[in-house]
Amino acid sequence: MAKYDVTYKCGHTATVQLYGKSADRDKKIAQLENQICPDCYKAQRDAAAKEQAEALHLPDLMGSEKQVAWANSLWNDVLRKLQKSFDGIKEPARTQMNDWAVKWVASQIEAKYWINSRDEMLDYYKKSMGEYMGMDEIKRLMELAK
Repeated sequence: MAKYDVTYKCGHTATVQLYGKSADRDKKIAQLENQICPDCYKAQRDAAAKEQAEALHLPDLMGSEKQVAWANSLWNDVLRKLQKSFDGIKEPARTQMNDWAVKWVASQIEAKYWINSRDEMLDYYKKSMGEYMGMDEIKRLMELAK
């Protein structure tokens, strides 16, 4: 165990504590020096999530500044995963499912909702999608997707 000063790709410096063999620690230091620092990573992630929210005209989330930043990144990840799951679906069903996903995301405006349900978000989405859209609409979309 030893502490090392690492200068990240972004130019920020931090002291990190590393464990293990000297060669493994050297590899970890080299890896850390080739990436941006955790603070810059969070700032980039939060900026991307905010940009996505503005592009989709989503309402602002309600909560503390820290909760909103975290929740924005969570819903951004969920939306990205949902859109990726629609890859094999044919048009126009794909566009309609994507539109429903965006509407569903927009309907959840409490930051604490995204934070508290982060671990089961995709499963919850699939379940609530049926309630939100209605089973007849889902069946129709699935027929279009074939």
